[in-house]
Amino acid sequence: MAKNDNIDNPNEWVENAISKKLIKYYEYKHFNNIKEIGTGSFGKVYRANWKNPEKYEKYLAIKSFLKFNKATANEIIETLKLQSEADFHDSVIHFFGVTSENDQNNLSKNYSLVMEYADGGTLREYLRKNFDKITCDDKLCMAYQLVCAVSCLHNEGIVHSDLHSKNILVNQNIVKLGNFGLSKRFEEDTQSQSRLFGVIPYIDPKRLIERKYKLNKMSDVYSIGVLLWEISSGRPPFYTEDEQYDISLIYEITQGLREKPIPNTSIAYINLYTDCWNEEPDNRPTMSEVVDRLKDIIFPNDETTKIDQTGDDDLVIINIDKSEFSSAGRLDKKVTNKIYEITEYLNDQFLKHVDELVNLICKEVNEGKELGITKEHIYDYFKNHNINLQEIYDWLLHNQNNTNSIFLLGYLNYRGIGTIKNDWKAFNLFFDALKKDHILARYHVGLYYETGNTIVKDEKLAFELYENIANKNHAAGEYKIGYFYEKEIGIKKDTNLAICWYEKAANNGNSRAQYSLAFMYKEGKVIEKDNVKAFDLFKKSAERKYSNGINMLGCCYEVGIGTRINRKIAFELYKTAADLGNTYGINNLGRCYQDGIGTRIDKYKALELYQKAAKLGNNKAQVNLARKYEIGEGLAKDINQAIYWYEKSAKQENLNAQMKLMRLKELV
Repeated sequence: MAKNDNIDNPNEWVENAISKKLIKYYEYKHFNNIKEIGTGSFGKVYRANWKNPEKYEKYLAIKSFLKFNKATANEIIETLKLQSEADFHDSVIHFFGVTSENDQNNLSKNYSLVMEYADGGTLREYLRKNFDKITCDDKLCMAYQLVCAVSCLHNEGIVHSDLHSKNILVNQNIVKLGNFGLSKRFEEDTQSQSRLFGVIPYIDPKRLIERKYKLNKMSDVYSIGVLLWEISSGRPPFYTEDEQYDISLIYEITQGLREKPIPNTSIAYINLYTDCWNEEPDNRPTMSEVVDRLKDIIFPNDETTKIDQTGDDDLVIINIDKSEFSSAGRLDKKVTNKIYEITEYLNDQFLKHVDELVNLICKEVNEGKELGITKEHIYDYFKNHNINLQEIYDWLLHNQNNTNSIFLLGYLNYRGIGTIKNDWKAFNLFFDALKKDHILARYHVGLYYETGNTIVKDEKLAFELYENIANKNHAAGEYKIGYFYEKEIGIKKDTNLAICWYEKAANNGNSRAQYSLAFMYKEGKVIEKDNVKAFDLFKKSAERKYSNGINMLGCCYEVGIGTRINRKIAFELYKTAADLGNTYGINNLGRCYQDGIGTRIDKYKALELYQKAAKLGNNKAQVNLARKYEIGEGLAKDINQAIYWYEKSAKQENLNAQMKLMRLKELV
């Protein structure tokens, strides 16, 4: 890579790069809704919409510079070169091109970088806003994404040298590295850097002691240690409100001061980050070792599968002795053939498992199985066939030559099975399989466009994808088309067509369609009321383990919809739905304990269940919990808490909550 000092005319360099299509140029006039989101000594960062030829809008980030001089342009050039080598990794902020507000005047253009926008802000902001919501697994996921990204840089010979929580971004819950303008190749001389980057707690103590100390890969490892601690704590290191870091902290760090471990953090995780921030660089692990150790923390029970099993799924061991090597130390033809045979056998075994797993997923998607149940069944399959998760995941990574393999790798990333959940990677794999006309991949791409998760929401495109599947007699697509017609999603509302598609899907065994159709028969608003049909369809849905169907079958037995009243059966069905995590089932189980429906009255148990369902967002449970606070049953009377939960429910358009809230506020 050429030194930047050799570039006499930075503007001309950028113009040439644009003309040669090395860099994409974005016309500034096509940006709209421009909003400043950050500022620093370099300049400002803006968020903006960019209209592309596909006629949908997406956010991009525009990084501007206060002064566009030679040094600034050189930073852009170095950013382009470094990012071109690191950009392939999902956890590196993607560089898209450049733009300039003064488009017409080439001589005075102040170029800005056009980059991927991170909706979660910086890691520090993300932790501050979301720390109470994220789980231990979420923290480990973030830590793993971070260390993998830095390891990727190191493998490319790049030292970041500026790792801290204000310089790491979060987009769609994925950790992203940015600001490569002054990162350096490990092989290059770093003495020319005239100032330290980052903030004091993240800087290698060796650099704090000696200004001329070259920041290197082990300096990044030190910063990673501090960041791993920060992810576990949710706050910056040595943080005191309204106080800035000073020279005394520098002295204390060089004397061995480090942050204290957070209670309930795993010993292995603590050992990892304390090893990373060891005073002596030679005693710190490499980034590859950090990745491996963190992987062991996340998947502690994964063991390497040995090829020594017996039974239907035998994996044959071949024994090779010294006589089978040639004098040159190479394997002879006989051994080569043995290796080829065993490789082919193993590939055939893996392909068999891949096809069976995809068939399992296809069957359960068409049946309308809930994601948690399908995930459990996949784990059961691995266990029953003695398959090591990491082994099959690694095999899939290196065998993407058929659509089922592409889809399954996407699904494992989609559900976080054997790897960290990664929606962006999952979507791209699904899309690759879709281009080869994989039905299940088409359905899952539709899910992403329907929800807008990871990509720009496009309900019309989702409808088209589902319609294609439905026309091929797949129940999952038929159900989705019915749902879109009923709810007016991406298509004009048409209840007759909704019923038609629900009936097709229900007849094909889709539990969600059976439930939706049953509800229509129960309500009798868009179809003639028929409680017997409603009961029969709710029962079919419940038999397929659909938790909403199980809950509604409980309602049928509780009040006698299409069947005789049997409150004991109702109680058991509510309990089953609750055990599956269904919030309506949890709330209804609470009612059973509250009022003695099919069981003994236990108002403390009822309170516990109302609290659980309310926190999960169930509007009926929120009303029931608010009532508990209002009258002081099972807990201290608290009108403010009652109002809080009534408001939560009222925002979900619960009429009962709206009326009670209005009455209660009049009394306060």
